[in-house]
Formats: sequence, C-alpha cells, structure tokens
Amino acid sequence: MRIVSISTLLVLLISGMLTSRITEASTLVLGTIQYPSTLKALISPTRIYCNGKIASCSVDQQNKNISFFLPRYDSQYSFKLLIVDPRSIEWKNYQSKYQTEATNTISYRKLKEGDPYKLYTLLLVPEISSGEGKHIKYSWRIRQELLHDKEQRIPDDAIVLHTDPHWISHLDGSKGLEFTVYMKKNVIELAGSEVEFRQKMNEIWAATLDSDTVHAPETQLAMKQVNNRIIIAAPLHHAA
Repeated sequence: MRIVSISTLLVLLISGMLTSRITEASTLVLGTIQYPSTLKALISPTRIYCNGKIASCSVDQQNKNISFFLPRYDSQYSFKLLIVDPRSIEWKNYQSKYQTEATNTISYRKLKEGDPYKLYTLLLVPEISSGEGKHIKYSWRIRQELLHDKEQRIPDDAIVLHTDPHWISHLDGSKGLEFTVYMKKNVIELAGSEVEFRQKMNEIWAATLDSDTVHAPETQLAMKQVNNRIIIAAPLHHAA
C-alpha cells in the first residue's frame, strides 16, 4: 500500500500491473472533475469510459470533486477527451448487402446530429529539468477541437466523460500527469436549481447503464482519503 499526496501526485507506478506483454499499461494518469467549492448539492458519481473499460472513480463530497484514474502506456503521449451526455451517443454496426441476418455486433459509436459536445486533445509534453539531479517534468498541452468525421464518429480510443457539456468551463494541465476538468461556477443556475441539478446528474448516470453492458468492469483500486492524502493499493493480477 502506498500513500500519495493529492496535491503533488504526478504518476502512480502500480506494481503488479507490468507483465511480459508490451501492451500492458505501466502507469496511471489522474484526472479530476472539479465543481465549485460553493456548491451545496451532493455530487453524483460520473461515468467515464476509456479503451473499452469503465474508469475507476472516487467522489469527494467535502472538496466537491471526482477523481478518476486512466491507464497510460509508456509510449502514449496523446489522449482524446470527449465530454457528452450519454443520450447523445448512437451505437452503430456495419451493414452489408451480403448479410442474410441482422448482427448485434457494435462497430462504432457516433454522436447524434446537432447534439452538443466538447472534444479536447491532451498532449503530454515531457521536459528535462536543468542542473544537478535532472528529472523529467510533465505538463499538458490542451486544445479544444471538433469532430471532423461527417458521421460524427467517436474515436475508438477516446476517453468519454458523461456529463452535460454546457457545464464545462475549461481544462487545466499544469500539474504534471494530472489534469483537471473545471465546472462553471454558475452550474446550478445553468441547471435551473439545486434540485434540478441533482436530478440531471442522476438522469445522466442512469442513461449510462446500457453502455456499462458493453464495457469491461472497472478495475477496483482500494482508495481511502485521509485529510489531503489518498491511500491507494495496487490491484492484484493473477498469473494466467
């Protein structure tokens, strides 16, 4: 078990996650969804998908944020982050004139035409510090984009965060391997009221239940928050 300060967390090296396969992720990136500190309403869990899996999340009602962990491969420096209401996504399968029967295999996901979304490219930039004891320092370059595919097809490797995109203020990537998604300060006003805010969050959560059936269960990380620290235990991996 390892104790890591949230304020200085850059990367979690998870023992037991490395295998002889080069495709196995070796580090975790920390993301945070930060709501306004003045928010009185309780925060509902938020569903996040990445590489066909459900991301592990932790809700902190006191500090009004949600932390989530994403796998990162050693050679991976670019991420796509899509923020969208789950009801704006359609699941599509390829149809061929040679098919004699319908298929239930999902080929890709696309956005419904005209529905709102926010798409960001996050580029992880390493920088070697000067002087003695040189070490690598990371920061994020973040750029908002649009889906250019005429079908509004969602990139297969995109991180998909399900919430109302109108609530998003901006992203910050100045904390090493950690990036933060900030909600607008007037999020309650945008929702209508605290009651409507809670109702909207619960509706979005309920709408993700169908998506859960086509994603692998989240890897359970044993997490416990103590003051400004979070205690994290690496998951166990059994030999095949």
